Amino acid sequence: FQLCMVSFINMIIIVFVQLFMNVEKPVVAKIKVGIVITYAICTLILIATAISKMSLYIESYGLTQKRVYSSWLMIVLALLFVVAVVKQFVKKLNAVAVSCAVVVVMFAGLALSNVDGQIARYNVDRYLEGSLETVDVWAMRDLGDAAVPEMVRLIDELKARGVTDESGRYSEEYNLYSRTLGVLEDIVIEYINDDRQMMSYTIPYLRAKDALEDRGIKSLFYEW
Repeated sequence: FQLCMVSFINMIIIVFVQLFMNVEKPVVAKIKVGIVITYAICTLILIATAISKMSLYIESYGLTQKRVYSSWLMIVLALLFVVAVVKQFVKKLNAVAVSCAVVVVMFAGLALSNVDGQIARYNVDRYLEGSLETVDVWAMRDLGDAAVPEMVRLIDELKARGVTDESGRYSEEYNLYSRTLGVLEDIVIEYINDDRQMMSYTIPYLRAKDALEDRGIKSLFYEW
């Protein structure tokens, strides 16, 4: 929020300079360009620093919704300030229209990218390849239906590693296996008792049910 406040203030300054600074004199025009570029570059440096810090969090602890949405917002802000800089060199550029197009395209990409499913897939992939210490399955449960296929995959991969064997019963992997299985059991009970209307079904919900039904819901936990 501090970054958003600074970005907002700097953008207001840039807009006021663009609208109200008289540029009939070449010297004044150059000063205007200098002010806009200086504020934009300083803001871009702040955004780059924030993104760098966020990448450290993601590298250490994986993805969450807040980290994804914060990163998305920082990228949008960076693009808007890039547009402000480009405007100083391309006078015919309609900065307002381009900025609106940037926001619309970025929002569409966010809305259509199945963010929750991507978060779950990323964290499970990182854990299975050994670059993430653990997976927060309770946080994955908060991702909703989109995370269910990845939890099913995690269970199958852990079982394939032999964590259910006697030798792996007291390992950290087995604890993760048990936690994930418990969360999935709650989800299965919810689905069995589900009374939502057909029109309220979503693609993530149907994918989740397919992933569970592929394992055979009735014999699911006996098999695992």
